[in-house]
Amino acid sequence: MPVKVKIVRIMAMFGTPSSIVGALMIFLSITMSPEWTMNQSISALGGGGFGSVVFESGLLMAGSMAMIFSAGLFEFSEKDFLGMLGSGGILIYGISVSALGLSLVDLGEFRGTLVYIIFFVVPVSLALLSIHLFKRGLTNYAVIGALASVISLIPWVQSGPVTAIQELMVLTPFSLWQLAIGYHMYRLEPPLEEKEDF
Repeated sequence: MPVKVKIVRIMAMFGTPSSIVGALMIFLSITMSPEWTMNQSISALGGGGFGSVVFESGLLMAGSMAMIFSAGLFEFSEKDFLGMLGSGGILIYGISVSALGLSLVDLGEFRGTLVYIIFFVVPVSLALLSIHLFKRGLTNYAVIGALASVISLIPWVQSGPVTAIQELMVLTPFSLWQLAIGYHMYRLEPPLEEKEDF
């Protein structure tokens, strides 16, 4: 089944910058939260004050955009099973990030559970999508995704409480891969079925 190029391009355009938006809002929140340190979890920025409003708004925007990106990946996967599973994982990631930004809901200890969900789905989704991309001949993006997946697993072997450094070890490689494959998706040109390598 051919990819609907226009849909993929639109979703890539609006979904790919989710990591950039999230990073900018987190940076702004950090500048407004002088008491916060890198030894704390990034989600601790949502503890109160105006910085937490900026942080939670950023998570809602980034999570929503990530969900759009996952829909673009789903269409881009050409209904390949591994591609659909991987894009489904990105959807779960987007939902989890958005849930962390729900300031009106007291998540309590579930906030920590959402962080672990993100830690789990990011490397798994990257691995699945990398295999899918390799099968399609998109080797460069597959290699980037595989490396990002391996780096994202490092926090799992580290003991102690979750810190911002560990979270960045998961999110930064994923963000770089997202920008790379998102740019590729945005540059697709129809008719896709007549191209052997895209």
